[in-house]
Amino acid sequence: MKRPKPLTSYAQNREDVLLARAFQPWQKTGFWIDVGAGHPREGSVTALFSDFGWRGLNIEPLEAEYALLCRDRPNDINVKVAVGSTAGSAVLYAGPPENRGMSTLVKEYGEALLETGFEKIVVPVVTLEQLVSEYIHGSVDFLKIDVEGYEASVLEGVDLRALRPTVIMVEATKPGTSTPSHEVWEPLIIRQGYRFALFDGLNRIYVSELADPSFLAALSTPVNVLDEYLLYETRLEIAAGLAATNSQLRLRDETISELEERLDRSNAYLVASQRRCADALEQVEAIAPMLKAIESRLSYQAVHAVTNRLARHPWLFRRLRSLVAIFFKYENAD
Repeated sequence: MKRPKPLTSYAQNREDVLLARAFQPWQKTGFWIDVGAGHPREGSVTALFSDFGWRGLNIEPLEAEYALLCRDRPNDINVKVAVGSTAGSAVLYAGPPENRGMSTLVKEYGEALLETGFEKIVVPVVTLEQLVSEYIHGSVDFLKIDVEGYEASVLEGVDLRALRPTVIMVEATKPGTSTPSHEVWEPLIIRQGYRFALFDGLNRIYVSELADPSFLAALSTPVNVLDEYLLYETRLEIAAGLAATNSQLRLRDETISELEERLDRSNAYLVASQRRCADALEQVEAIAPMLKAIESRLSYQAVHAVTNRLARHPWLFRRLRSLVAIFFKYENAD
């Protein structure tokens, strides 16, 4: 399969386009682990891969996001837990709907966010090693970790040499800032056989020392215009515009259909009227001889009546003759 152009990017910092450059998901299927998966589409690093038939283990402690993952990613493994260095439970500072991505297990960050609509909820915590033992039965192409300051705890709970994902991507700044936070946990990755490839302004990307050199080369350059991608939000806007246009076209077609029906009814009425006029004309033509006969008869009767009256009254005849003479006199004078 050839690379689609453009790719649809769902991730907040175009991380999915960067990973797709290395893995080329249109060529083969693979598997991921996503710690802090979030929404199955909006801001998702894995949605692009899901579109090409890839599967993964999605780990998400928030109920609403977990439910969406189960609905939209039925072929994935979706687990509603948090991940840490030891199993147990912990307080999660859950963000409001407009800021779910800032939800954190770090008390220092969470307490400061309570005044902005965050709330405390208790969630179960397991180690990544436990989830790997239970759900992973093959190779892992990439591991993505986005846990708002809890990265070190996640990495402390897994043996990367045994799991050996080809690529590891970890959010590497303090929540909501550009301040680097990788110094604490990066040694956990490097000493287990990984090479640093790129910092994209938000995440740090690492490639296994056992991976093909092409991965390190593909992941060492930030996403740019040459990657030929289109934002998911832009596709939604285009789809909304097309839907609005289609709605207008349907309304226009309905209006045209209604006008055509009215025109058809008018034409039918006109044809019926012309037919009635033609029938009436035929009837008039049929009785025309009768009307002429009646006219002739009436004229004869009128003349006969005048003649009889004049015969009975000679003075009336003389008066009429005088009037006629006067009429012709003035007529000749003109």
